Amino acid sequence: VVRPVVDSWGAEYGFHGAFLWQGTGDYSPLITMFHTAGLWERWGVGRVVERNTALAREAVEYLVRLWGTGTLVPAEVTTCMVCVRLPEFDYGKAVESIAASLHDYLRDELEIEVPVFTFTDGQYVRISVHVYNTMADIERLGEAIVSMVSGDLKRRSISDGAV
Repeated sequence: VVRPVVDSWGAEYGFHGAFLWQGTGDYSPLITMFHTAGLWERWGVGRVVERNTALAREAVEYLVRLWGTGTLVPAEVTTCMVCVRLPEFDYGKAVESIAASLHDYLRDELEIEVPVFTFTDGQYVRISVHVYNTMADIERLGEAIVSMVSGDLKRRSISDGAV
């Protein structure tokens, strides 16, 4: 029997009904497409990119200064996406699992969504700025990491994989 992974609200109406309202068949993007295009037209793509790039560079300056670290590549060669090295910290885990655990902790416990990854010389976060981000978002991330490094936040969730 072929069934969807998640039943549609119409599952009781047979095969067709079970697949009728799947998430991939959601027509919401079609409804909002013209409004979204209008926003981009009013805001101007160039202005949005300039604003996002300026905020990303401000974010990098703030985080690098706050954490005493650096970036994976020079900020001058990036636009609105930059990788910033995290400060040295005993995460209590094997290096391979630090990134996933830290990401999950930030997301689940602090409601901060940011990619975390391991590169040859340490752990990094990827700052990705868009129209809905503000400097307050960056400051919240920065302070969360500082609190973690200084021991103010519980390390147990990261070190024992409880998140």
